[in-house]
Amino acid sequence: LEITTSDKIVRGDNLIYDLNETKWTPSWLYWIFVANANKEGFNQADIQPERWTITIRDFIRFFDACMATDSWTTLAREKGEENITMHDVSGEFIKPWSCGTGRSISLLFDPNPGKVELMISHSWSGSARETVNAVKTLITMHSLPEDTR
Repeated sequence: LEITTSDKIVRGDNLIYDLNETKWTPSWLYWIFVANANKEGFNQADIQPERWTITIRDFIRFFDACMATDSWTTLAREKGEENITMHDVSGEFIKPWSCGTGRSISLLFDPNPGKVELMISHSWSGSARETVNAVKTLITMHSLPEDTR
């Protein structure tokens, strides 16, 4: 199923293709971004760095969205899913999905972020899937609340 409007194509797998930006974005993510990107006077420079945070829930939602795309499937076929790195995630998803908004992915999820509560680091050259699985393990093994930033 495809629905076409003057500037968007919506596929049955809940991806939206923006003809102006020539990219596919998961529809639920697209509408979050549209709602937050259109807020006046709001950009990365307006937010203190200690509030450049994302909840664990939104971190996982972001990766679930990435993994649901054709781009992820193509990368997995070419490299093997465990070999998709954070460099790949940045180039294929973060930069295209946030380009031109003046905001990071975290601020597109939440325009009023709270202060950082927990610092989680990752390897840029390591497996993105392994990073997500490690975060999910923190939730289950250590009862880490999903709204932790």
